[in-house]
Amino acid sequence: MDQYLRQRERLLTSSRPLPDFEAVGSNGPWLHCADGRRIFDGSSGLLCVNVGQGRPAVLSRIERQFSRYSFGGAAVVQLELMDRLCQAVGRPEDSVALTTCGTLGVEVTVGLARNIVRARDGKRRGDILSSNLSYHGNSMFTLGVVGNQIRNSRPEDRYGLGPAFPAPYPPTHGHAHEGRRCDASCAGEVAQAIDSRGAENVAAVLIEPINGTTGGAFVSPDGYLRRVAEICRERNVLVMGRPLDPGRESPESLARLDYFAQRPMADAVPIRHSTSVGKPTRA
Repeated sequence: MDQYLRQRERLLTSSRPLPDFEAVGSNGPWLHCADGRRIFDGSSGLLCVNVGQGRPAVLSRIERQFSRYSFGGAAVVQLELMDRLCQAVGRPEDSVALTTCGTLGVEVTVGLARNIVRARDGKRRGDILSSNLSYHGNSMFTLGVVGNQIRNSRPEDRYGLGPAFPAPYPPTHGHAHEGRRCDASCAGEVAQAIDSRGAENVAAVLIEPINGTTGGAFVSPDGYLRRVAEICRERNVLVMGRPLDPGRESPESLARLDYFAQRPMADAVPIRHSTSVGKPTRA
C-alpha cells in the first residue's frame, strides 16, 4: 500500500478529507484495520446502512450467481427483481428498467418519458421540469435541469437548462406565504411553469416526494403531490418521482413513497440501488 500512497495526488476521483487507511476485514458497520484499530463505517452510505459489511446472506447469493455465469445469460435474476419491485410499490403490472447507478436511472426515465409523449401525443420537444431545490444525479443533464448551486454553480455550464418552479419548502418558497407554511396550493407554480413553456413542449415534471440531499429531508405538503399529478394529467404531461431509498427512509417517508407510487400519482417511480443489497442496480 505504501508504494501507491506516494502517488495519491494523481488520483482525482477520490478526494475524501480523511486519511487513507488499510482495511483487512469488516463486519456489519465495522472496518478492521491492519494496525488493529476498528473503525465505525459512517461514510459508505446507503448500502452499508441497509446491508452492512460482509453480510453472509449477500455473499452466498453472489457466490451462487457467480458460479453460474458472470456476464450475459438469461434475465431470470432481473425478472425476479422486477417482479419484487413492482409488488413492493403496489404496481404489479408495470414495466421496469434496471440500470447501474442512480444518475443513469433518472436519465433512462427521462428518455422513456420523452419517447412516450412523442409517440402518444406527437410532441416535438421533450422539456423536463424540476424545482430549484432538488437533486436528481451528477450528469450534465441532471445537474443542469435543477440548477444545483453546490454541484453546478455556474449557469454558463448548464447549456440553457435550469429549474422551472420553486420547491414547496421554506428555504425557497417560504417568503411567498406570510404567516403560513407551504401547502397544496403551491402546486400552482408547477402549472404556471408548464403553461409558460406550452404543454405541447413539456414531456414530464420531475419531482421529489421528499427532499434529501440538497435540503435536509423536507417533506412535501399534504395534498401537494396529488395536485401536481392532477395538473400534469390535465396537460398530458408525465409525472416522474425523484428516487427514494427503501430501507433507509423513515416510516413516514416510506409511506409517502407508497402513496406517491399509486396511480394516478406517478407515471414513473425510480427506486435507488439500496434495494439491491450490495449490487450496483437501480430501477
